[in-house]
Amino acid sequence: MTTETGIDPDLYRLRAAHGNRWHIRRNGSLWVATRRTDDGVEPTIIEDTPGRLAARLEAPGTWGQRAPHPRGAQ
Repeated sequence: MTTETGIDPDLYRLRAAHGNRWHIRRNGSLWVATRRTDDGVEPTIIEDTPGRLAARLEAPGTWGQRAPHPRGAQ
C-alpha cells in the first residue's frame, strides 16, 4: 500500500519519527534501519514488521550488546 506520494505510509511514519538518526528503508518484506552516526549503538537493525522496527529504534542495543568505550581503549 502506498500514498499519493508513492511512499508506504509506515515507511513515511518511521522516517518522520526516526529519520534524523536512522536511514530507514524496506527491502522486500524486511524493514531495515542503518544508524547515521557511529556512536556505540548497533549500526543496523532488521525486523519483519514496521511495529517491531519502531520498537527497536526507540531502544536500540549497543554495538555487539556490550557497553561502548572510546576507540583505542581496551
